[in-house]
Amino acid sequence: MTRKRLYRWLNKGGLYDGPTGLVKNGEEFQAYPSQVPQCFRDTIECLGEVTVEEAAINPPASIQTEEPPTAEVEEDATPAEPLYAVSARGGGWYDVINTQTGEVVSEVAVRLSAAEAIIEELTNE
Repeated sequence: MTRKRLYRWLNKGGLYDGPTGLVKNGEEFQAYPSQVPQCFRDTIECLGEVTVEEAAINPPASIQTEEPPTAEVEEDATPAEPLYAVSARGGGWYDVINTQTGEVVSEVAVRLSAAEAIIEELTNE
């Protein structure tokens, strides 16, 4: 039986809404690779796999309940990611990006509510 591997991550910029809650700049958190979108990997650094000792000392409760172990997991399987995501530009402004290409979809920086509306509109096309 193959289990999904849990990794430690370091937030190197801004406030990130991770799988265990809000993560401030400079804080570490634990998550599966499928829980950290590719578009944020420039500001979130993978520090390595969580060891058995670390998992026993500091178990991330919300992660353990989110993804129970499965019988077989392919190592090269790509998780289903949303096609569009919101990326913080700074100062309360956001861009809508295509997670597969990394390209900015929104023509200009917009507020969070407008970015979410753009994603909703694009996904319902």
